[in-house]
Amino acid sequence: MAQHSLQYYDRVFRVLRPLARLFLRTRFRLQKSDLPELPEKYIMVTNHVTNLDPIIIGTLIKRQSFFVATEHLFSLGFVSRLLISLFAPIPRPKGGQAAGAVMEVLRRVKDGGSVTLFAEGNCSWDGQTASFPAATGKMIRAAGAALVTVRLEGGYLAFPRWADRSRRGPVGLTVAGIYPAETLKAMKPQEINDLIARDIGFNVYDFQAKTGARYPGKKLAESIEHALLLCPACGRFDPFTSRGDVFSCPCGLTARYDDTGHIRSEMTSLATMIEWDRWQKEQLNAMPLDKLPSAKDTDMILRKIDGHERSIAAAGELHFDTEALTLGEARFPTEEIADMAVRLKGTVTFSLRDGSYFEIRKKNKKSGYHGRKYMLLYQAMQQKRSEQSSPNTAQQ
Repeated sequence: MAQHSLQYYDRVFRVLRPLARLFLRTRFRLQKSDLPELPEKYIMVTNHVTNLDPIIIGTLIKRQSFFVATEHLFSLGFVSRLLISLFAPIPRPKGGQAAGAVMEVLRRVKDGGSVTLFAEGNCSWDGQTASFPAATGKMIRAAGAALVTVRLEGGYLAFPRWADRSRRGPVGLTVAGIYPAETLKAMKPQEINDLIARDIGFNVYDFQAKTGARYPGKKLAESIEHALLLCPACGRFDPFTSRGDVFSCPCGLTARYDDTGHIRSEMTSLATMIEWDRWQKEQLNAMPLDKLPSAKDTDMILRKIDGHERSIAAAGELHFDTEALTLGEARFPTEEIADMAVRLKGTVTFSLRDGSYFEIRKKNKKSGYHGRKYMLLYQAMQQKRSEQSSPNTAQQ
């Protein structure tokens, strides 16, 4: 629950907004646009393209609202206490259960506040809006508030999720629609979902082609291996290293990432992050279950999450294959893993069917790992098992 009055959070917002605007202008070229008058109380639903999205929205929308935030934001000691006191974000675990977040959203709206949520729950890896939970429409309808749909535009190329640094390019937003509570009550939840998918759907490469926008910066390709994990030349899994504007595989493939977000290489026709990501998922999904690659990392720590507290559960080498996820002495059969997610550039979180919730980190806090490879393998495993258990598949 919010700790203070709505007037308190509005005052905080008005004081900090000019500072946020100055901060963003050092990183991006913020695009001003004429925005419609917003309802007094609303739920705003938007696509998610950078980890700075809440600041971008607060700066451009000019209205205070409560954000639904990933659970790790509440486990940073003094920083968490400060953020909670100033902004009262609503926690939602990644790779865990979301029911508590839904109830808190409904409470905030009932108390007269507005809430902003990122429908996808994760920053985009490729610059294209992803799917979102089917329960979103039901929650929106139950809230009894207006729905505001927003598209963030250009943010992915300005600061890709996988990147170490931002690039100097245009970032803006468009209010796609405003729908009164009365209109939403007459709609089915799936109709609301369809409306949201239409309004927040965005392909950054279509945007770039239309506007001709460029996003210059230093070391444009560095850390792209957090997102791209399969080589189209040799088929190796997690082989890439990057330096400057170039990334490469030991097989000899080299590629350059340019200031339009395109990939240039004589060894592959995959020219955008969307194309490459779609291709690597298709390749993994097409593999038989027993042919999927495994993944591993050394010097890892498993932490159990209970509320906002974390405790070390195991340490050692991390290994993941079709049988189990193991870390040190801890072993979790894959069929016991209920959900898996990745936050920031690649920290894996997962929940078990018994409700337990865990996070995997590097022992050295300054070094990361390509956590997305575990997520892609988990998704491929889930799809193959779903196909095997489907009666229609079994009859074919």
